[in-house]
Amino acid sequence: MHKSLRIRIQMPPRTLASRRAVGRFILHALVGAAGTAGQFVVLLTTVGLGQLDPVRGSMLGAVAGGIINFVLNALFTPRGHGPSPVAWRSVARFAATTALVAASNGAAMALLVNGFGIEYLLAQGMVTAVQLCISYRIKTHLFTSLLRPSA
Repeated sequence: MHKSLRIRIQMPPRTLASRRAVGRFILHALVGAAGTAGQFVVLLTTVGLGQLDPVRGSMLGAVAGGIINFVLNALFTPRGHGPSPVAWRSVARFAATTALVAASNGAAMALLVNGFGIEYLLAQGMVTAVQLCISYRIKTHLFTSLLRPSA
């Protein structure tokens, strides 16, 4: 008679925490993708119609993207779950993050487009990729503790 051998594999807590962190990053990226789409629409429209130069169009687009991100975060991310006092208390934090992103976005775009002569859509793609990672770190590490309920 054959006895089956059972092997128990228990994942260390660090691995589970890492998976949760990856999940949070993916959710952040998906919500951010909508804001990024809004940013590119504003950039393409303002530059394409000759209303703004790429640097200013990118900064205005970053503000539009920040508004889109705030609304979607308030509605769909784990801390959001629809309009709530926690979501609306975080307006100032999202506004601060959006202002920082718009300013740094403008500086990076000025350097890449005006300084190095990189085509503005390619430059915006580069800046967006870097800022995705930076904004995730800011929101996760600076603001998560502020959103936790008091014990």
